[in-house]
Amino acid sequence: MKKILGIIFTLTLMATLIGCSNTPQSVSSNPDSSQSPQQLVEKKFTEEDALSIFKIHNDLKNDAITDSILVNDAKMPMLRAVISYADKMGNSNNLSFILEDSSQEICFAANEVEGVNTYAIDENSQLNYIGNGTVTTSIRNIATNEIINYTVTFSYEESTSITNFKIVAGE
Repeated sequence: MKKILGIIFTLTLMATLIGCSNTPQSVSSNPDSSQSPQQLVEKKFTEEDALSIFKIHNDLKNDAITDSILVNDAKMPMLRAVISYADKMGNSNNLSFILEDSSQEICFAANEVEGVNTYAIDENSQLNYIGNGTVTTSIRNIATNEIINYTVTFSYEESTSITNFKIVAGE
């Protein structure tokens, strides 16, 4: 009996020593959900990600993207990008604020008569993100060629799920 216990003890000791050796072990390349957040590398948000989210929420057969800008703002971490686009009604003054998995759209200078373009994004205009949910862009009055600079601010109240836009036209 002592001999059997000795053999079992020896085998257990050898298995323990082998398990604790410095031999390489294979590691799965797939991330495990039990890993801590520090162990997982966050995927960088790209323009393609923004366009994918935009496509889910908009009809790209009739909408044409005119400009886009990626956003990295610690004060507004949910906002990932802003896309300027022309819609199927002929309004080129649309902005889509892209969040992690949704988008919020606004037409900030609608044409006065359906099908007649009164305003258009100025050909020299570029979206400019100035922080805290605010972008600037310029539109042109087609009849007078007057350039109007716009500041559009997006805000979202998570507790009430309310989206707000503040639109200021300047000179």
